[in-house]
Amino acid sequence: MSKTIYRLIALACRKNFRLALYIYIATISVIVLAVHSVPVFACGGIFDVDCNLRNGGLSPSNIVKQTEKAVHDIRHTIDKAAQDTRNELNRAGKNGNEAAIAAGHFLENQAQAVGTTLSDAEKRVRDGKLIDAIWHVATDPIKHTEKNAAEAVTESSLLNNIATAAASVYGGPSGSAAYAAWLTYKQTGDLSLALKSGVIAGATSQGIKVVNGMPIGTVDELTKKTLASASIGGAAVAASGGGEKEVIEAFVKGAALTLAREKYKEMTSKEIEGKAPTKDAVAKEDPAVKHRFKILVDKNGTPILDAKGNTQIDIRSMPRDISHVGLATDNADASLFSGAETSKLMQGVAKIPYLNDMAYYHDQWSAIAQMEGIEVKLTIFPATIVTVIGSDTPIINQVTAENIEQKDKKASKN
Repeated sequence: MSKTIYRLIALACRKNFRLALYIYIATISVIVLAVHSVPVFACGGIFDVDCNLRNGGLSPSNIVKQTEKAVHDIRHTIDKAAQDTRNELNRAGKNGNEAAIAAGHFLENQAQAVGTTLSDAEKRVRDGKLIDAIWHVATDPIKHTEKNAAEAVTESSLLNNIATAAASVYGGPSGSAAYAAWLTYKQTGDLSLALKSGVIAGATSQGIKVVNGMPIGTVDELTKKTLASASIGGAAVAASGGGEKEVIEAFVKGAALTLAREKYKEMTSKEIEGKAPTKDAVAKEDPAVKHRFKILVDKNGTPILDAKGNTQIDIRSMPRDISHVGLATDNADASLFSGAETSKLMQGVAKIPYLNDMAYYHDQWSAIAQMEGIEVKLTIFPATIVTVIGSDTPIINQVTAENIEQKDKKASKN
């Protein structure tokens, strides 16, 4: 029976990402009910078969009652997930505003730090401490920058997400561990919590890296890989001190990670990496550029035309290390604020971890779906969600947050 259920879940994963995520949420809800809910185990509950058989608890009315309760709890969990998604959409603008404010405060603090450094140096020189003055002029800027950076990522969840992603993408498990430990220490001042946070973040990143390398050619392999990433997420948050709710949330994130990566690979034939492009963007709408790459065709070999009836580039034939963020254009030197891929602004944005991966996925999706106008812009957010969910950033952020919260929990107990 369990193998059949796993096969159904895996099949849904391949066909519909959102449905698959909802199925996992529902499955987890049933597991939680089975493991943690006293009524379902009590005599008359639908899971206490032995007691029911001995005491007649399996009456039709009771079965209906208990089943309705289970379905209600599952529906509530699914509704909560949908609400969380809507909340995230509403937070998108707020996060951008917070990031801008935090960045502004960072620059302001940096400017003030220069004045503080020079003022301190002048005082040391007047006190006859010339060597000290020279030393601190060289080292104080680093100290101030580190302090200001900690304040910035604390003030803005978006900047924190970017920093977490950058640490993982370019530093691997060691980078994840170092950043988690640093942030935990800066926010709690607790060395033991910082070390714990770093160890768990590093182990989580390494575990996910191993799972990402597992084969996924069959339904069984997809199921095993999905459950493995889900287990890593749940275990990491549990080890960090998270409660039942937080562990379930991390379990879902872990499952979604593999599903998102599979969806991404299915669309692009590439893995999510998160690295910034190393080459400039190209004018994809320029006929001379189009001829350098393959034309997008369907399974029958028929070209998939855009809304204007023109052939389109199969993005999979393009290298991903060129900049893809922005709107396609035939202008190789687009103006700064045009929003075109070849503009300097968009090429700068593409260097944010995972954004170029997102654009690569979105460009292929847009071409296959023959999107135009507002459709292209409205689907950027879903493409971003798929790409970010397919990274270890959400889980590692949750691990770090749980460890930081342990400081408050300790204080409340004392």
